[in-house]
Amino acid sequence: MLSFLKRFTKFALYSFFLTLCISVACFILFSCFFYLNQPITANMSSSVSIHSENDKTSSSGSGVVFINKNRTFVWTCKHVVDPSITEALHIELFKKQVKFQFEVDKVKVIGKLHNDDMDEAGYFYVNAKIIRFSTQDDLALLELCHTGIFKRSVSFPSNPKYTPKIGSKLFHIGSMGGLAGHHCVEEGIQGQPGVELQDVNMDRIAMHIRSGSSGGGAFEFWSGNCIGLVARAMNEKVSSQGYIVPWRKMHEFATRLDCVWALSNEPVPDNYLDNLTDDKLWINPNIIKMLQP
Repeated sequence: MLSFLKRFTKFALYSFFLTLCISVACFILFSCFFYLNQPITANMSSSVSIHSENDKTSSSGSGVVFINKNRTFVWTCKHVVDPSITEALHIELFKKQVKFQFEVDKVKVIGKLHNDDMDEAGYFYVNAKIIRFSTQDDLALLELCHTGIFKRSVSFPSNPKYTPKIGSKLFHIGSMGGLAGHHCVEEGIQGQPGVELQDVNMDRIAMHIRSGSSGGGAFEFWSGNCIGLVARAMNEKVSSQGYIVPWRKMHEFATRLDCVWALSNEPVPDNYLDNLTDDKLWINPNIIKMLQP
C-alpha cells in the first residue's frame, strides 16, 4: 500500500509539472501569434493620416479605412476636417436651405506602405471628399477619390451597442504630431463610458494621446476590432487620459445619417450624397439680411 502511494504521488507530481509546462508554452505561443501580433499588424495598413486645409488654416489628424466592395471610406473626427467644411455656399432664396460643396483637393488621406514583414516601404497621398459629418458626434466620413488603393479594412463589433468592459486593454494606431503616416502605437485601458464632454458623448480611456492622434482607431486588444475613434486628450497637462467617440456612437451616427453601409457590407445607394449632415448650420447674418424681402 505504501509503495502504491509513493508511485501515485510521483505520478501526480510529474503530471502536474508536465501539464504546467505545456500550459505555459501554449499561453506564450498563443499570446505571441494570436493576441499580440495579429490584431495590431492587421490594422496597421488600414490606419491613415489626414490633412485638411483651406485658404486660412490647416489641420492634421488620423483615420481608419473601411472598404465596401469597390468603395473606400475613411472614418475620422469632425474637428480634423473642420478647415475644409465651409459655410453656406448656396442658399435657396427665402427658404434658407443650406447646401455644401467641397473641393476634394483640400482633404488628403496619407497612407503608409508596408512589406510582408510590416517594415515601412513608403507613403502615398490620395484626395478625399467629405460625405457625412456631425458636430454633435464629432464624426466625419470621407470617401477616397480613387479605389483599389487599400487592400485591408478595419473590422467593427457585430453588436451595434457593444462597449468593452471597464479595464479592458486597448491599443491605438495614429499619427504623431500630425506627421505623415501612422508613427505611434499606444496601449491603454477602457475607462468610464458615456461621459458628456462639451455636449459630445464619449468614453474615457487611460492612454497616452499624442498630437495628431484625433480620428485614429481605438482597437480592442484581444479581437482587433475598432471600438471607437480617439477624439482628444483630457487636457494639455494630462495626456495620459483621453476620450474616444465609441463604436455605439459611430453606429448611431451612421443610422441617423443613412450611411450604415460605411460600417457594413450593405449596398451603397445611388443617392448616398443627399444626406450630408443634420447639424444646425450657422448662416452669416449679412447673408440673412440679403434674403429678407
